[in-house]
Amino acid sequence: MILRPYQNEAVDSVFNFLFAGPGNPLIAMPTGTGKSAVIAGICQRALRDWPETRILMLTHVKELLKQNEKALKRVWPEAPVGIYSAGLKRRQVDSITMAGVASVYRKPEILGTKHLIIIDEAHLLGPDDETMYQSLLRKLKEVNPNLRVIGLTATPFRLKQGMLTDGGLFTDICFDQTGIEKFNELIEAGYLAPLIARSTKLQIDTSEVSIRGGEFAADEIEKLVDADAITQLALDEAQRLGEGRKRWIAFCSSVNHAEHVAEALRDRGLKAKAVHSKMPGEERDLAIAQFVSGEIDAVTNFGVLTTGFDCPDIDLMLLLRPTRSPGLHVQILGRGTRPSPGKTDCLVLDFAMNVKRLGPINNPQIPTKHKRGTESMGPPMKTCPECDALYPIGARVCPCCGYESPAPAGFVPKAGTDDIIAKTRITRETFPVDFIQYNIHHKAGKPPSLRVQYASGLSFFNEWVCPEHSGYARTKFEQWWARRGGTNPPTTVPDAIRRAPSLIEPSHLVLKTIAGEKYPTIEKFIFVEEEKLIDSV
Repeated sequence: MILRPYQNEAVDSVFNFLFAGPGNPLIAMPTGTGKSAVIAGICQRALRDWPETRILMLTHVKELLKQNEKALKRVWPEAPVGIYSAGLKRRQVDSITMAGVASVYRKPEILGTKHLIIIDEAHLLGPDDETMYQSLLRKLKEVNPNLRVIGLTATPFRLKQGMLTDGGLFTDICFDQTGIEKFNELIEAGYLAPLIARSTKLQIDTSEVSIRGGEFAADEIEKLVDADAITQLALDEAQRLGEGRKRWIAFCSSVNHAEHVAEALRDRGLKAKAVHSKMPGEERDLAIAQFVSGEIDAVTNFGVLTTGFDCPDIDLMLLLRPTRSPGLHVQILGRGTRPSPGKTDCLVLDFAMNVKRLGPINNPQIPTKHKRGTESMGPPMKTCPECDALYPIGARVCPCCGYESPAPAGFVPKAGTDDIIAKTRITRETFPVDFIQYNIHHKAGKPPSLRVQYASGLSFFNEWVCPEHSGYARTKFEQWWARRGGTNPPTTVPDAIRRAPSLIEPSHLVLKTIAGEKYPTIEKFIFVEEEKLIDSV
C-alpha cells in the first residue's frame, strides 16, 4: 500500500519536528483519513533509518490495535510487530509493539527500553499525572530519559484543558488537517464523505439540565431522553427522512437508553442490536461484526462506538445524546465521514441539537456559559422549504438541493459558523514586492524574533521568523533562510539583519484571506524563477 500524499506529508512533518529539537509533536487528522497508515509510515521510516529503534504504539481500544497492525502489514508486510493486549489474548513484544495501555501500564518491565512512543487517539491522554498513560510514560522515561512521544487524534482539544498542547504532554501540532479549508479539500478529493443534516421536528430541550464538570449531568440527561415518547417520535422522523438509507447508527444517552432504542427499532421491522460496555465482550464483538458486515441494519450504542470504530457504510446517524463536549461531538460525527462505494453522503439527524450547540465538525466551538433555564446555542439555522435540510440562516442556497431563497431588501450575505460542515470562503490576491525591511521584534518572556515587512505600493505585509528560538521554530527559520539563498544561518536577530541584504528577495507574495478571521496571512512567496506561476494563482 502506498501512502496518500497528505499521509506522507504527515510522516515528513513528524520527523522534521523530531530532528529540530526537544518536544512531543501532535498530528491532527479527521476521522477516516488514515491515521493508521501514518502510524505505519512512521514505524517503517524509523526502523529503516535506525534499525535499533524500539517503538511502542499505545491505545485504549483493542479494535484500534487490530486496525493499526493491519495497516502496518499492508505498508510493510515484513514488519517486526507484536501485539500485547489482554482483550485480544496476545502477549507479544517486538521491535514494534502495539499495546493496550491497560494491559501494560502496571508492568512496564516487560517492554524493555523504548525510544519512540506513538499514542493513537491522543485526546484520551489526560493531563493528570495519575492516569494509566502518564504512569507508564513516567516509568519508561526512567529507563530512557530521551524517550520521544508522538500523538495522533482527530480532536486536538478537550472541554476543560482547551488545546492538547496547552500545558500537557504534547508541545506542538506539527500537522493539522482538521480545519475548515483542509477538511473541505479532503471531501473534494474523495477522501472523506460529506455530512448533510435535515431539520427535525423533535429537538431535545436541555435548558433545565444541570452542568457538572462542563458536561450535562448524566443522570438528568438519561431521565430526559430515555422516554418512549421521545424514542418513537425520533424513529418516526428517522424512517421518514432516512428512507433508502441502509446502515443506521444511533448514539444514545445511557446503557438502558441504547437497549430501549434498539428494541424500538426491532419493533419497527429493522434488524438492530445495542452495543455498550455492560455486554460480555464476545457478545459485543459479534454485534459490531454483524453490523459492519451488513447482517443487521442498525446499531445503537452508548460510549463504545464514538472512537476507533470503522464502518464506512454508515449513511444515517441518529444523535440522541446531548453533549457540551466538542471533542465527543466531532468524534461522533466522524463515524459518518468514511467514504464507501455507492455512498454519496451521510445523513445526520440531530435530535440532541449538538450541531447548533457546538458547531460544524471542522470548526467546533466551546459552548457558551449555560445557566439553568437557558440553552446555549450558536448562530441561528433555517430549514430548506424544498428538502428540509438544516443550514445557516445567512446562506441563500441550500447545500443539499440547491434551492435559492429570495434575498430580502438590504440583505448582505454572511458566513455561517454552525453548518454541519463549515464552508470556506477564501480569497487569494497576489502582490508585487517593491522592497523589504528587516527589524527586531520583542515579546515579553520570549526570545526576540525577526520581523520582515514587505512593501507593495502603499500596503505593508508582515512576517515573523525566529533565528534565536529552538526546536521547530528554529528549523522553520533555517528553511526560510536557505530558500532565500542564505548559508550558515545566523543564530541572532542582529546578525540576521546585518546579512539580510545578501538574500534573494521574492518578487511577489500571495495573501490569503479567510472569511471570519481577523487578519489575512501570507500563504506563499514567488521568486523570479517562479513568476510564470503567478497567472495560475
